Amino acid sequence: MANFNYEWLVLTVLIVNALSATSYVESAVGHSEFETCARQLDEWCGKEILLRIFFNDANPSGDCCMELTAMGKACHDKIVRATLSSSPMYQKNSKAILGRSQSTWNHCVSTVRSSSPHNTSCPPVSNLTCAKQIVSRIFRSQGELRTDCCGVLVGIGKDCHDKLVGAYIASAKLRSNKTAILSGSTSVWNWCTYIAPSLPSVKACATKLDHDCAREIRVGIFHGKGQVTKPCCAKLVRMGPKCHDRLVKTSLAKPQFVNSSNATLDRSTKIWKKCVSYV
Repeated sequence: MANFNYEWLVLTVLIVNALSATSYVESAVGHSEFETCARQLDEWCGKEILLRIFFNDANPSGDCCMELTAMGKACHDKIVRATLSSSPMYQKNSKAILGRSQSTWNHCVSTVRSSSPHNTSCPPVSNLTCAKQIVSRIFRSQGELRTDCCGVLVGIGKDCHDKLVGAYIASAKLRSNKTAILSGSTSVWNWCTYIAPSLPSVKACATKLDHDCAREIRVGIFHGKGQVTKPCCAKLVRMGPKCHDRLVKTSLAKPQFVNSSNATLDRSTKIWKKCVSYV
């Protein structure tokens, strides 16, 4: 009887409307092999994917497709199968659900590819956290851009920024909102060019450390292992606190480190202070 009540409740509109990204990945959270996957989708996007795959709703939006494809096919398949196994109701419809899972992935890959500007050498915004912030700010007027994400945006250049925004407007059929989106795009660019000069270049900072020293610092900060030697500490301190902070936060924005940001920043501070004490 309990199973029947659960299935009936899930099928009601009230419950469907209340489902969030964690519903799509609820079977994954808490399992280390899925944890990184589960945290890479915003709540609204997780809901879109859930409704499409498990309830045969409309395809996800263009910006949700960007998040899904950035997460990757392996993660997508793992989460779908984990969610599928969480309920007898889903298992009864497994063939249809798996079919919609594949068609949703194909749709999103096609959508993202069509949004890429043609005949340009524009690089993608490979930092997933920053890409999501930029899209959210420009296309939904939500949230604020971190200073380091502004550095990422300015790094691709104004020409590529405009082309990427224009291509996305066309591919996602957002022409009716074009004026507002372009205005938001200009505001974001102007703000980022205002604050970005205060940021040291990631590339310039990285050249100040040799490979072995950089590895010592990376392992100590991001994995909590090993010791940073005194000679390496001297190089870190010479590089300076701004570069240290820039490199750590740029790496911290990568999906695999997002969930451990507090512990990572704490180790970063401790290593910096320890190195300063050596010099």
